[in-house]
Amino acid sequence: MPLDMDRSDAVDEEVEAIGGARLICPIRGPLKIRRKSADGLTALEEARRIDGIRYLLDLGIPKENVLLEPIVRRLGNAGRNSARADIAVTDKPASQVKSLPVDERIKHCSILGEFARDGRGSGEKIHNQVIHLLKFGRPGVVAFYWDDTQQRVFWEDEQRNEHDGDITLLPRWGEVFAPGQVKLTLNSLRKPKSIKDVFSAIADDLHSQGVSQQDRYQAVLQMLLAKLYDERLHSGQPDKALRIQDPIVMDIDGAATRRLFEALLQEAVARYNAILPEELPAEIAISDDALRRALSRIAGYRLDNATGNAVQDLYMWFVRKLYRSELAEYFTPPVLTEFPVAIVAPQPRERIKDPASGSADFLMAAERMSPAVRDGVPRLYGADISKNGEMAANINALLHGASDITRIKREDSLANVDGQFSVTRRGDGEYDVVITNPPFGTRITIKDPEVLAKFDLGHEWFLNDAGKLEKSDKVMKSAQAGILFVEACIRQAKEGGGRIAIVLPNGYLGNRSTTYHALRHYMLTHCRVACITAFPRFAFKGSGADVSASVVFLERRPMPLGDPAEDLDYVVSIEMLERLGWVLGQKKEPIALLRDPSDGSIMYDENGDPVTDADFDRVLGRIAASDAREFFPWLAQDTPAGEEPGHTVSVSTFVGDSTLCMDPKRHSGKALKVRSAIQSAEHFRLGDVACAFTQMSEKEASQLSPSTVYRYVEISNVGPGLYSGQEVRGWELPKRARHKVEQGDLLIGGVWGSVSKWFIATDEPNVIATNGFHRIRIDNRERLLDVVVGLCTEAFAVQARAMALGSDGLAEVTSEDLMEIVFPIIQDDQLRAQLDEFVDSLLNGHVSLKATVDQLYSKGLLPMPFVNPRPSHVVLV
Repeated sequence: MPLDMDRSDAVDEEVEAIGGARLICPIRGPLKIRRKSADGLTALEEARRIDGIRYLLDLGIPKENVLLEPIVRRLGNAGRNSARADIAVTDKPASQVKSLPVDERIKHCSILGEFARDGRGSGEKIHNQVIHLLKFGRPGVVAFYWDDTQQRVFWEDEQRNEHDGDITLLPRWGEVFAPGQVKLTLNSLRKPKSIKDVFSAIADDLHSQGVSQQDRYQAVLQMLLAKLYDERLHSGQPDKALRIQDPIVMDIDGAATRRLFEALLQEAVARYNAILPEELPAEIAISDDALRRALSRIAGYRLDNATGNAVQDLYMWFVRKLYRSELAEYFTPPVLTEFPVAIVAPQPRERIKDPASGSADFLMAAERMSPAVRDGVPRLYGADISKNGEMAANINALLHGASDITRIKREDSLANVDGQFSVTRRGDGEYDVVITNPPFGTRITIKDPEVLAKFDLGHEWFLNDAGKLEKSDKVMKSAQAGILFVEACIRQAKEGGGRIAIVLPNGYLGNRSTTYHALRHYMLTHCRVACITAFPRFAFKGSGADVSASVVFLERRPMPLGDPAEDLDYVVSIEMLERLGWVLGQKKEPIALLRDPSDGSIMYDENGDPVTDADFDRVLGRIAASDAREFFPWLAQDTPAGEEPGHTVSVSTFVGDSTLCMDPKRHSGKALKVRSAIQSAEHFRLGDVACAFTQMSEKEASQLSPSTVYRYVEISNVGPGLYSGQEVRGWELPKRARHKVEQGDLLIGGVWGSVSKWFIATDEPNVIATNGFHRIRIDNRERLLDVVVGLCTEAFAVQARAMALGSDGLAEVTSEDLMEIVFPIIQDDQLRAQLDEFVDSLLNGHVSLKATVDQLYSKGLLPMPFVNPRPSHVVLV
């Protein structure tokens, strides 16, 4: 709620401790607001007030002439009650007006305004508040109303008849208010924060009139296209009157409004119908009155220069509504496209290609961030095998005003790799930048031998007698599409400097099999690796990839190397993103906003927008400040270098690995710093003090007694040093039950998501553990203490997670890699003695109250009756 400037300044100190918001007001500076909306995201009324103040200041109105929450009329018996405006513009400094009696104060107010958080109940608010301000004010006063979807100005004529129009009718400071004489021009329009909200309000209005869903969203699209066409038609004459004016302000009747609009629509349809999924009619199927109200809502907004998020929000909203979600699957959130584009840094005259373009989100991000020079030459090229993808891309380009520089073709990029749709109709070496998020995964494969034969990576590879990878003449039976797209991207980038940015699952970068080894060999011999940025798991879930993935940035060589070891003279930037601005892993993935750590209040920037909790800018600054820029000057070249230099590794780190492992986890600065810190003092490798046991073979597991009762330990039943098991007969054991546990065995989670789970086996007989563990033995009692303590720390977990290889949460830490993890030696004897008691408890089986109770319960030593566990977590009782 707005704070009253007429009341004591002590009100500013009344801040709710949890759940408020921090805003920056042009008049009052930083504010801390006591309340927020129920969802924690919707802008507060105070945020709307700040938007309105900025708009007034942009008209040249001095700050000194803005008065907040003035009382404009005393009401009731002896004037005990009062009426306020949220804001007033005064004809002399507000500090002087504020000190005047109320009856005198109103005489100096030329503009009065009311704000609302959202448009719900706007009609009642306008009638009960805004119109009353006109009645209270002096003759000639103007009132306005401002919410999230509409900003209207109200005035009276000489006969005291009420009129209203778009806020753009407010004159600049010092000019006369003459609404009937003002025609909207491109330069007079304002940028909306949310185009979607504006058109959604129009759709809701049509819905209330009984207009069918298909008709109302078709009408929205017709108005959108006509508005965009009108704006672009006047781009060269920004001060010429637009064809879409506010028909209510201009007093244009319904029939004339329809005639003028449909004439414009006919031209827009002729211009855009070829790229729409369905042919759009040139007649609009809503009433004259509804059309007048809708055009009055949108006339004052400028759509063709809206922010990328605003355009993408609108795109997803009406695509889902109008085309029943067929195209929604091709959408990638703007933050996930703009970040890689910022790193690869395309320039205005460079040609950019996405061979798996979907809805062309990467291409549009490039245009938003580095607009093309409009010289009649196409700049953005996309290809997609899907008709829906082609249509989605064309709509996206249309909304971004990039149709003239965009060429989208429906084709199979892999089948046509040797003749791609390109500038010279050749496939190889045509593009300055190739950027894509290709379809990947073991289930997305290419089996056509003719297609596979066109790719080096479509052939089988093997290790020759010298231990070097070599391509055979034999074509594979099938190959993952994602792997082939890597080669396709490299081949389409310009030789000797073309840049490639491609989203790949981390399994491609670390898995040890020959298929992935060959992929990395191809990348290193045909390109220099400039940067790898890893995303958290589930980052690309919305676009169909439920794996951990990274963006790999490559620079194509003039000529391929024979062996990766021929070029070791450069470093690679390695970065790990942790916060993306939304909560990952949840079904709806809610937005994560930056909050004041002291009280949880939401932080807003100077534009009044909530700040998302993301580290894109920090990581971009690190990359720009990294040593990799010396070798790759284009790397994030348009980003100011941050104060914190980014982490780099020598490419020799990749080449020195037997399978050219490029997994960014393994080479991350966080993991290397942890390891280096431990090695700076007394330490040991786990392999120096432990031996690992292999799990039972399938044959050995099948020989377990089917009638014997075993205690089976699953990953989910284990915590740090804690475990409990489920009693089952041998025939009930799952196939993954592969570790026959003996007293003193130390079992450590071997999967990325469970490395912090471990336990020490006691003398309990017949314990069987899942194959998700590594089973080791440490006979040195002194080192056992150091290991057990280390296993409880994040320092161990960071090392272990960095070692895990694979694409998702099931990425595995091999026993060989586990043995390379380092542990510090605890030097303090008193501390060792204190910790030793806990180790004794573990060895004696007193790992937790739950585990102790389980043991006593299973032996019948407790008074509770024994009850078999539920066969499944879905069983109610």
